[in-house]
Amino acid sequence: MKKFYLHLLFIFIGIGLALWSFIFAYPQILNIKDTYFVISPQVFSIFVLAFYTIFAATYFITRKYSNYLFGLLNIFFITLPIIYFIYSNSQEDQITEISYYITHQSEMAWKTVYIPNAFKIFFSIGIFMLLLNIILSIAKFKKPGKSASS
Repeated sequence: MKKFYLHLLFIFIGIGLALWSFIFAYPQILNIKDTYFVISPQVFSIFVLAFYTIFAATYFITRKYSNYLFGLLNIFFITLPIIYFIYSNSQEDQITEISYYITHQSEMAWKTVYIPNAFKIFFSIGIFMLLLNIILSIAKFKKPGKSASS
């Protein structure tokens, strides 16, 4: 039987993203329906590390029955939005002049509406895939005629 170490991959990616967020030390700004939440870099680093630790623990517990392809796709769909979220808030050259917003309306619509919404959908797909992988692992575990020790 091949051994897949998805849980270790989640841990290393979580540590890397937490360090990246902590070292650059920019506050993360989350906009939800005209309400802005400002998250300090230290708190966001702890959140990222805890979030990836939960995923790693899930894949560690279900490592014998989980689907490897689902795990890799899960890493992709979860990590890509978090990388975008960290990168988009760490740009120093954000332009705040009103004339730039007026002259570049379509670019600002993509930056502020369409791309973040696409990454929210990616993140939701990643969460759904984790839940689906847990359900499929339980279904494989409880197959009739198969014992838990084999």
